[in-house]
Amino acid sequence: MLGEPVFPSDDEHVQIRRVRWEMAFAEALDVDLAEQNMKNGDDKHLGEAETITIIQRRMLKAIFVTDDFKARPFAEGIKCIDTWSLVSVGLRLGILNEERVRAMRERLMSFNRISRNHRREIFDAVKFEEWLAG
Repeated sequence: MLGEPVFPSDDEHVQIRRVRWEMAFAEALDVDLAEQNMKNGDDKHLGEAETITIIQRRMLKAIFVTDDFKARPFAEGIKCIDTWSLVSVGLRLGILNEERVRAMRERLMSFNRISRNHRREIFDAVKFEEWLAG
């Protein structure tokens, strides 16, 4: 379903750093703060920048699965979905069952990894059960 992992080539690293910097700048809205975050060895946005760069440069027919909604504007021309869209497909195909999905939600909630702003139907327990049944 997900295919084999891909890794950036040497010539893709320049663009990865550029995309990552742009993402950091957009988040910080301040050049000094963006540069400071990059110099701190912070890997924030690195995975997203790598994925976007590889898909765009290699012109891959791919779907970008990310829960970082701020990364989506940088994924021009790439279909983006979040974890819960992928989970929904897994449920429909029988790869996942409701018990497993509930356990996933509980674990992600315990780490504060579900946004009330982006996925209210997952965040709210009652709405989640409705989503799961639907």
